[in-house]
Amino acid sequence: MKKTLLLASALLPGILTAQDSMVLNNYSVKRGEKIGNCSGNKGNICEFEKTGNKTKISLAMESHDRIQMGVDLAGASLEEKNSWIGKSWDAVKPGELLYFHQEYAVSLHPQLIAELQLDPNFSQIAPGNYALVMGQDKITVVFKLIAK
Repeated sequence: MKKTLLLASALLPGILTAQDSMVLNNYSVKRGEKIGNCSGNKGNICEFEKTGNKTKISLAMESHDRIQMGVDLAGASLEEKNSWIGKSWDAVKPGELLYFHQEYAVSLHPQLIAELQLDPNFSQIAPGNYALVMGQDKITVVFKLIAK
């Protein structure tokens, strides 16, 4: 009995952490250069749209007021890569700091808030400059969430 209890208590923190770090990869992202115009593939995040299929976008809650977005760019065209970082992908120097500029606040869909178990009081991505973390074929950005 003691061994079972010890094993359960040793595994519990890992199980709880796994629940907290849910990653969604069935959302696409719409982007546009101006508020109300989501027809482009450059600039601001306009909305996250559930697709039902696996996408190259991953979303995860980082904290009660932060959401992490990862973009898998494996197989993406150079033009698509450039649109995400705002300059030529090939011209990025090692250690160079790049930023994603979000000009306006964008509301998250209630379903996304529920699926990521976000605090509904923090339901908008704040405008601002966000550091891009670049990998071989992936970029990651962490957005600050604000109250509506």
